[in-house]
Amino acid sequence: MSEYLDCIQRAQRLSVARDSFLNGDHTDIMHIKRDDIEIYLKWLVTHLHATKKFNQFLRVSFDDTCRKSGSCKQVLHLLT
Repeated sequence: MSEYLDCIQRAQRLSVARDSFLNGDHTDIMHIKRDDIEIYLKWLVTHLHATKKFNQFLRVSFDDTCRKSGSCKQVLHLLT
């Protein structure tokens, strides 16, 4: 239960800091802890890495489908 409460508090701190940063007020950024930044950066790197792998998979699948069908226009039409 303590981990859950810690996650809730972290999310609130990051949310407040993000909103204040977007509004041009940088005072709430000082409330973010070092652990918050480390955890967020780990998540961000993992997320970007997963997105890269997924996009590579789509690109390979799309290229294979284009080669088999002979026309990428038909494939694009099917994808949309």
